[in-house]
Amino acid sequence: MRGAAYSGLLSVKVPSHTPLLDEACPPLQRALASGRRFPITSREILLAGSDGDRIFSASDALAKLACQIRRPIDRAATLEALAELGVDRVLGLGPGHALAEMMQAHSPSIRCYAANGFHTVDGLRDWVLFE
Repeated sequence: MRGAAYSGLLSVKVPSHTPLLDEACPPLQRALASGRRFPITSREILLAGSDGDRIFSASDALAKLACQIRRPIDRAATLEALAELGVDRVLGLGPGHALAEMMQAHSPSIRCYAANGFHTVDGLRDWVLFE
């Protein structure tokens, strides 16, 4: 294991992933539920980014996603679950490249890329379909 490369104060404007956002979970879940949903097929494996738990239904996904804003995220559990499932590609959806870099450091044999690293939606789609 490596230690921190540097440390410093962060300018935090939104208390994400803390109980201070408890009241935001229900309206966020309702907003997410009003969107378009697709069934999760038996050949698809979806994991919650917050804790690595497997998601079996769209309603489970909505609840997990909405509640991520009020709980700390256990990235290590998610990375471990991906490796244990034999995943060979990971697409990080968060801002920046931090998630892809964490996955690459955890499991160097898994190809990782950050979504915002693509210049076009077509480039992102092609990576998902053909990589």
